[in-house]
Amino acid sequence: MNIKHFLENPPSYLALKKILLNLSKKYNFIELYSIGKSWLNKDIFCISIGNINDATIFVGAVHSQEWLTTLLLIKLINKISLAISYNLKLYNLDIRKEFKTKGIIIIPMLNPDGVEIAIKGPSAGKIFSDNISNILSYSNKKWQSNARGVDLNHNFDAGFSILKKIEEKAGITKPAVTQYGGDFPHSERESKAIVDFILYNQNKINKLIAFHSQGEEIFYKYGNTINFKGKFIADIISKNSGYKLIENFGLASHGGLKDWFLEKLKKPALTLEIGRGENPLPITQLDEIYRKLAYSLILSIFI
Repeated sequence: MNIKHFLENPPSYLALKKILLNLSKKYNFIELYSIGKSWLNKDIFCISIGNINDATIFVGAVHSQEWLTTLLLIKLINKISLAISYNLKLYNLDIRKEFKTKGIIIIPMLNPDGVEIAIKGPSAGKIFSDNISNILSYSNKKWQSNARGVDLNHNFDAGFSILKKIEEKAGITKPAVTQYGGDFPHSERESKAIVDFILYNQNKINKLIAFHSQGEEIFYKYGNTINFKGKFIADIISKNSGYKLIENFGLASHGGLKDWFLEKLKKPALTLEIGRGENPLPITQLDEIYRKLAYSLILSIFI
Protein backbone atom coordinates (compact mmCIF):
# COMPACT_ATOMS: atom_id res chain seq x y z
CA MET A 1 0.00 0.00 0.00
CA ASN A 2 1.34 3.44 -0.93
CA ILE A 3 0.84 6.60 1.07
CA LYS A 4 -1.46 8.22 -1.49
CA HIS A 5 -3.91 5.33 -1.38
CA PHE A 6 -3.86 5.24 2.41
CA LEU A 7 -4.65 8.95 2.70
CA GLU A 8 -7.62 8.66 0.33
CA ASN A 9 -9.57 6.10 2.39
CA PRO A 10 -10.86 5.59 5.95
CA PRO A 11 -8.00 4.04 7.92
CA SER A 12 -8.84 0.43 8.72
CA TYR A 13 -6.60 -1.27 11.26
CA LEU A 14 -5.04 -3.50 8.60
CA ALA A 15 -4.36 -0.53 6.31
CA LEU A 16 -2.74 1.38 9.18
CA LYS A 17 -0.55 -1.59 10.05
CA LYS A 18 0.58 -1.95 6.44
CA ILE A 19 1.41 1.73 5.94
CA LEU A 20 3.34 1.92 9.21
CA LEU A 21 5.34 -1.18 8.31
CA ASN A 22 6.04 0.30 4.87
CA LEU A 23 7.21 3.60 6.34
CA SER A 24 9.46 1.91 8.91
CA LYS A 25 11.05 -0.22 6.19
CA LYS A 26 11.52 2.72 3.85
CA TYR A 27 13.07 5.04 6.45
CA ASN A 28 15.65 3.52 8.77
CA PHE A 29 15.32 6.41 11.25
CA ILE A 30 11.72 5.46 12.05
CA GLU A 31 11.11 3.18 15.01
CA LEU A 32 7.81 1.29 15.02
CA TYR A 33 6.49 -0.59 18.02
CA SER A 34 3.31 -1.32 19.99
CA ILE A 35 2.51 0.19 23.38
CA GLY A 36 -0.13 -2.42 24.13
CA LYS A 37 -3.23 -4.23 22.89
CA SER A 38 -6.88 -3.25 22.60
CA TRP A 39 -9.72 -5.39 23.92
CA LEU A 40 -9.87 -7.10 20.49
CA ASN A 41 -6.13 -7.74 20.60
CA LYS A 42 -5.19 -5.06 18.10
CA ASP A 43 -1.81 -3.41 18.50
CA ILE A 44 -1.79 0.21 19.58
CA PHE A 45 0.96 1.30 17.24
CA CYS A 46 3.54 3.91 18.08
CA ILE A 47 6.13 5.49 15.81
CA SER A 48 9.08 7.62 16.81
CA ILE A 49 11.57 9.82 14.99
CA GLY A 50 14.60 11.69 16.27
CA ASN A 51 15.96 12.10 19.78
CA ILE A 52 13.22 10.65 21.96
CA ASN A 53 15.06 11.67 25.11
CA ASP A 54 13.40 15.04 24.51
CA ALA A 55 10.17 14.21 22.74
CA THR A 56 6.69 15.50 21.98
CA ILE A 57 3.88 12.94 21.82
CA PHE A 58 0.99 13.26 19.34
CA VAL A 59 -2.07 11.02 19.84
CA GLY A 60 -4.84 10.47 17.29
CA ALA A 61 -8.17 8.63 17.03
CA VAL A 62 -9.02 8.63 20.72
CA HIS A 63 -12.64 8.72 19.54
CA SER A 64 -13.93 6.26 16.94
CA GLN A 65 -15.50 8.65 14.46
CA GLU A 66 -12.51 10.99 14.57
CA TRP A 67 -10.28 8.83 12.39
CA LEU A 68 -9.35 11.76 10.15
CA THR A 69 -6.84 12.58 12.90
CA THR A 70 -5.07 9.31 12.03
CA LEU A 71 -4.75 10.35 8.40
CA LEU A 72 -3.47 13.77 9.44
CA LEU A 73 -0.75 12.24 11.62
CA ILE A 74 0.34 9.76 8.92
CA LYS A 75 0.52 12.63 6.42
CA LEU A 76 2.68 14.53 8.90
CA ILE A 77 4.96 11.52 9.48
CA ASN A 78 5.41 11.13 5.74
CA LYS A 79 6.27 14.80 5.17
CA ILE A 80 8.78 14.80 8.03
CA SER A 81 10.34 11.54 6.80
CA LEU A 82 10.77 12.87 3.27
CA ALA A 83 12.43 16.01 4.60
CA ILE A 84 14.87 14.02 6.75
CA SER A 85 15.60 11.48 4.02
CA TYR A 86 16.34 14.05 1.31
CA ASN A 87 17.73 16.70 3.68
CA LEU A 88 14.98 19.15 2.76
CA LYS A 89 13.80 22.11 4.77
CA LEU A 90 10.23 22.33 6.03
CA TYR A 91 8.98 25.85 6.61
CA ASN A 92 12.60 27.01 6.60
CA LEU A 93 13.49 24.54 9.35
CA ASP A 94 16.47 22.21 8.92
CA ILE A 95 14.47 19.11 9.87
CA ARG A 96 17.39 16.68 9.82
CA LYS A 97 19.39 18.91 12.15
CA GLU A 98 16.46 19.66 14.46
CA PHE A 99 15.68 15.99 15.02
CA LYS A 100 19.18 15.37 16.33
CA THR A 101 18.18 17.16 19.53
CA LYS A 102 14.37 16.74 19.60
CA GLY A 103 12.05 13.84 18.89
CA ILE A 104 8.46 13.03 18.02
CA ILE A 105 6.42 10.08 19.26
CA ILE A 106 3.17 9.49 17.38
CA ILE A 107 0.32 7.17 18.33
CA PRO A 108 -1.89 7.54 15.25
CA MET A 109 -4.79 5.41 16.53
CA LEU A 110 -5.31 4.97 20.25
CA ASN A 111 -8.73 3.38 19.73
CA PRO A 112 -8.29 0.79 16.94
CA ASP A 113 -11.36 -1.28 17.91
CA GLY A 114 -13.58 1.78 17.94
CA VAL A 115 -12.35 3.02 14.59
CA GLU A 116 -13.08 -0.38 13.01
CA ILE A 117 -16.60 -0.26 14.47
CA ALA A 118 -17.09 3.29 13.18
CA ILE A 119 -15.98 2.33 9.67
CA LYS A 120 -17.41 -1.18 9.33
CA GLY A 121 -20.31 -1.31 11.79
CA PRO A 122 -21.08 -3.38 14.93
CA SER A 123 -19.87 -6.66 13.40
CA ALA A 124 -16.32 -5.30 13.65
CA GLY A 125 -16.76 -5.48 17.41
CA LYS A 126 -16.67 -9.28 17.22
CA ILE A 127 -17.30 -10.65 20.74
CA PHE A 128 -18.79 -7.28 21.69
CA SER A 129 -20.91 -6.89 18.53
CA ASP A 130 -24.27 -7.85 20.07
CA ASN A 131 -23.78 -5.40 22.92
CA ILE A 132 -22.69 -2.67 20.49
CA SER A 133 -25.80 -3.24 18.36
CA ASN A 134 -27.98 -3.07 21.46
CA ILE A 135 -26.38 0.18 22.63
CA LEU A 136 -26.75 1.73 19.18
CA SER A 137 -30.42 0.77 19.04
CA TYR A 138 -31.11 3.12 21.97
CA SER A 139 -29.18 6.06 20.56
CA ASN A 140 -29.30 8.36 17.55
CA LYS A 141 -25.59 9.18 17.96
CA LYS A 142 -22.61 7.63 16.19
CA TRP A 143 -20.19 5.26 17.89
CA GLN A 144 -17.32 7.15 19.59
CA SER A 145 -16.37 4.67 22.31
CA ASN A 146 -14.10 1.64 22.37
CA ALA A 147 -15.40 -1.91 21.86
CA ARG A 148 -16.72 -2.06 25.43
CA GLY A 149 -18.74 1.14 25.14
CA VAL A 150 -16.33 3.28 27.16
CA ASP A 151 -15.40 6.75 25.96
CA LEU A 152 -11.61 6.75 26.28
CA ASN A 153 -11.43 10.50 26.69
CA HIS A 154 -13.58 10.20 29.81
CA ASN A 155 -11.51 7.35 31.26
CA PHE A 156 -8.39 9.17 32.47
CA ASP A 157 -7.66 9.96 36.11
CA ALA A 158 -8.39 13.69 36.14
CA GLY A 159 -11.40 14.74 38.17
CA PHE A 160 -12.88 11.30 37.52
CA SER A 161 -15.25 11.28 40.52
CA ILE A 162 -16.55 14.71 39.51
CA LEU A 163 -17.03 13.51 35.94
CA LYS A 164 -19.02 10.47 37.10
CA LYS A 165 -21.46 12.75 38.92
CA ILE A 166 -21.87 14.88 35.79
CA GLU A 167 -22.44 11.73 33.71
CA GLU A 168 -25.04 10.45 36.17
CA LYS A 169 -26.93 13.75 36.06
CA ALA A 170 -26.95 13.42 32.27
CA GLY A 171 -28.34 9.89 32.58
CA ILE A 172 -25.13 8.21 31.40
CA THR A 173 -24.66 5.31 33.82
CA LYS A 174 -23.61 2.38 31.63
CA PRO A 175 -21.69 1.64 28.41
CA ALA A 176 -22.79 4.01 25.67
CA VAL A 177 -21.93 5.28 22.21
CA THR A 178 -20.18 8.25 23.80
CA GLN A 179 -19.43 10.02 27.12
CA TYR A 180 -19.49 7.00 29.44
CA GLY A 181 -16.19 7.08 31.34
CA GLY A 182 -16.08 3.52 32.63
CA ASP A 183 -16.20 2.09 36.15
CA PHE A 184 -12.86 3.52 37.26
CA PRO A 185 -9.93 5.50 35.79
CA HIS A 186 -7.82 3.64 33.23
CA SER A 187 -10.22 0.68 33.28
CA GLU A 188 -9.70 0.26 29.55
CA ARG A 189 -6.73 -1.45 27.94
CA GLU A 190 -6.23 1.47 25.57
CA SER A 191 -6.15 4.22 28.20
CA LYS A 192 -4.02 2.12 30.55
CA ALA A 193 -1.56 1.38 27.73
CA ILE A 194 -0.92 5.04 26.98
CA VAL A 195 -0.79 6.03 30.67
CA ASP A 196 1.74 3.28 31.41
CA PHE A 197 3.78 4.24 28.34
CA ILE A 198 3.85 7.93 29.23
CA LEU A 199 4.68 7.31 32.88
CA TYR A 200 7.49 4.92 31.95
CA ASN A 201 8.90 7.59 29.60
CA GLN A 202 7.90 10.67 31.60
CA ASN A 203 11.48 11.94 31.80
CA LYS A 204 11.67 11.84 28.00
CA ILE A 205 8.24 13.14 26.99
CA ASN A 206 8.08 16.93 27.40
CA LYS A 207 4.63 17.73 25.98
CA LEU A 208 1.50 16.18 24.50
CA ILE A 209 -1.01 17.08 21.81
CA ALA A 210 -4.18 14.97 21.60
CA PHE A 211 -6.00 15.21 18.26
CA HIS A 212 -9.79 15.20 18.02
CA SER A 213 -12.40 16.55 15.64
CA GLN A 214 -14.15 18.86 15.08
CA GLY A 215 -14.49 22.64 15.62
CA GLU A 216 -11.09 24.20 14.83
CA GLU A 217 -10.50 24.68 18.56
CA ILE A 218 -7.59 24.36 20.99
CA PHE A 219 -8.03 23.34 24.63
CA TYR A 220 -4.96 24.27 26.65
CA LYS A 221 -5.91 24.14 30.36
CA TYR A 222 -7.52 21.83 32.89
CA GLY A 223 -9.58 23.57 35.54
CA ASN A 224 -7.24 26.14 37.04
CA THR A 225 -4.17 24.26 35.82
CA ILE A 226 -2.33 26.12 33.07
CA ASN A 227 1.13 25.33 31.79
CA PHE A 228 2.47 28.59 30.40
CA LYS A 229 4.67 26.92 27.80
CA GLY A 230 1.59 25.00 26.70
CA LYS A 231 -0.37 28.24 26.47
CA PHE A 232 2.49 29.73 24.41
CA ILE A 233 2.31 26.80 21.97
CA ALA A 234 -1.48 27.08 21.84
CA ASP A 235 -1.14 30.77 20.96
CA ILE A 236 1.29 29.93 18.14
CA ILE A 237 -1.06 27.29 16.71
CA SER A 238 -4.01 29.68 17.00
CA LYS A 239 -2.16 32.54 15.33
CA ASN A 240 -1.00 30.41 12.40
CA SER A 241 -4.12 28.30 11.88
CA GLY A 242 -7.04 30.50 12.93
CA TYR A 243 -8.09 27.89 15.49
CA LYS A 244 -9.71 29.39 18.61
CA LEU A 245 -8.55 28.92 22.19
CA ILE A 246 -11.36 27.32 24.23
CA GLU A 247 -11.92 26.24 27.85
CA ASN A 248 -13.55 22.90 28.71
CA PHE A 249 -17.00 22.77 30.29
CA GLY A 250 -19.65 20.24 31.31
CA LEU A 251 -19.13 16.64 30.23
CA ALA A 252 -15.91 17.66 28.46
CA SER A 253 -14.35 19.22 31.56
CA HIS A 254 -12.74 16.14 33.19
CA GLY A 255 -11.34 12.71 32.42
CA GLY A 256 -9.44 13.58 29.24
CA LEU A 257 -5.95 12.55 28.22
CA LYS A 258 -4.85 16.18 28.06
CA ASP A 259 -6.37 16.80 31.50
CA TRP A 260 -4.50 13.87 33.04
CA PHE A 261 -1.18 14.83 31.43
CA LEU A 262 -1.45 18.43 32.57
CA GLU A 263 -2.46 17.58 36.13
CA LYS A 264 -0.18 14.62 36.77
CA LEU A 265 2.96 15.55 34.85
CA LYS A 266 2.72 19.35 35.09
CA LYS A 267 3.88 19.60 31.48
CA PRO A 268 2.36 21.25 28.37
CA ALA A 269 -0.67 19.46 26.95
CA LEU A 270 -3.22 20.49 24.34
CA THR A 271 -6.33 19.06 22.77
CA LEU A 272 -6.64 20.02 19.13
CA GLU A 273 -10.08 19.78 17.51
CA ILE A 274 -9.35 19.62 13.77
CA GLY A 275 -11.70 20.65 10.97
CA ARG A 276 -15.35 21.58 10.92
CA GLY A 277 -18.58 19.70 10.33
CA GLU A 278 -20.07 16.41 11.49
CA ASN A 279 -17.92 13.42 12.46
CA PRO A 280 -16.58 11.55 10.69
CA LEU A 281 -15.20 14.50 8.76
CA PRO A 282 -14.84 13.90 5.03
CA ILE A 283 -11.40 13.01 3.71
CA THR A 284 -11.72 15.95 1.31
CA GLN A 285 -10.94 18.19 4.31
CA LEU A 286 -7.58 16.56 4.99
CA ASP A 287 -5.39 18.70 2.75
CA GLU A 288 -6.88 21.95 4.03
CA ILE A 289 -6.56 20.83 7.65
CA TYR A 290 -2.93 19.90 7.04
CA ARG A 291 -2.26 23.22 5.31
CA LYS A 292 -3.59 25.15 8.31
CA LEU A 293 -1.80 23.12 10.98
CA ALA A 294 1.42 21.66 9.57
CA TYR A 295 3.74 24.59 10.24
CA SER A 296 2.56 25.01 13.83
CA LEU A 297 2.70 21.29 14.58
CA ILE A 298 6.22 20.91 13.25
CA LEU A 299 7.31 24.03 15.10
CA SER A 300 5.74 22.76 18.35
CA ILE A 301 8.06 19.74 18.31
CA PHE A 302 11.12 21.96 18.62
CA ILE A 303 9.89 24.51 21.19
